[in-house]
Amino acid sequence: MNPFVHPYFLGGVALMAFGAGWSVNDWRHDAKMQKAADKARAESQLKLDALRVSLDEANSERLSLAADLASEKANIKIKYRTMTQEVPAHAPTNSDICNYDLSPGLIGLLNTAARGGTGYPRGSAQPAGQRIGTVPGSAADAAD
Repeated sequence: MNPFVHPYFLGGVALMAFGAGWSVNDWRHDAKMQKAADKARAESQLKLDALRVSLDEANSERLSLAADLASEKANIKIKYRTMTQEVPAHAPTNSDICNYDLSPGLIGLLNTAARGGTGYPRGSAQPAGQRIGTVPGSAADAAD
């Protein structure tokens, strides 16, 4: 019997041919995927290079504007002068009275402030419980 015609031999050859075809097809698909990945990588690199160029241009523009601003600030001269005029005291008139639609307590406070009052009850020069000229915890405070 011819050994090349044996069914097991023919089955093995067919299996090897199928495996070889499968491997070659797999290599073709891998090559396509590699080509697509290389193309995407190249496009991405082009975009990154364009972004770097635009960022460099923007940064150089920012630096030139900052230098221009610094030179402009250096050229500004600030002049100070002392005012020796007496500021006239404001005497409230009836036109200074608050006539807005506010709460009565706030209107009274604003009118008192416009007249130059202290805001404390009559006959009292300072708030209750405070004395003028002493510091809490001092010897004068301890004597009381």
